[in-house]
Amino acid sequence: RWQTALFEAQLDSSIDGVLVVDGHGKKVLQNQRLNELWKIPRHISEGKEDAAQLEFVTGRTKNPKQFLDKVAHLYSHPNEVSRDEIELTDGTILDRYSAPVRGQAGKYYGRIWAFRDITERKRAEQKLAGEQARFKLIFDTIPIGIAFHTTHPDGSLTRNINEAHLRICGLSQEKHNEPGIYEQISHPDDLKIQRHFMRQIKEGVIKQFSMEKRY
Repeated sequence: RWQTALFEAQLDSSIDGVLVVDGHGKKVLQNQRLNELWKIPRHISEGKEDAAQLEFVTGRTKNPKQFLDKVAHLYSHPNEVSRDEIELTDGTILDRYSAPVRGQAGKYYGRIWAFRDITERKRAEQKLAGEQARFKLIFDTIPIGIAFHTTHPDGSLTRNINEAHLRICGLSQEKHNEPGIYEQISHPDDLKIQRHFMRQIKEGVIKQFSMEKRY
């Protein structure tokens, strides 16, 4: 009883909507957060008709057949753990996790379902992807040569270089990727000056520099 009370208290305070079913797919318990996420009416959430609740939530999904197929698949494969995303008709996106509930002896008691609202995160990811796509378009088409240098802990350099820079330096992409190519194409004196400025940037002495460089 104590373990059950503790588990129910955890469910009530969870940010996830949780549903626990028995080995036959019958509802054992669910928390209030589940009702909120799916907007399940009280007479359905508190009712004994599991089919009514399944029908209601299925009707709120953007792809009902896909939703039901996944439920049926997991009920017929009791050992399987699953995680996927569901889009609702109102644009809400839920992260869905499901796993079997087993006792210490391995006895199968049922399945737990957990749902989390990830709508804002997905929107942020989509916005970031859009911004990255726009930046890449500018980076690839601008007539100014641009190269990014990232110093790794092992001392190696990863360079991202645009087409304009390749044309200016007279390099193909394959040639640019060869180790030590900048040292080969740079004038030794100017490369020495550039490295001095780069050290100052790395040490925080300066934030930027400008120079004429011979190749």
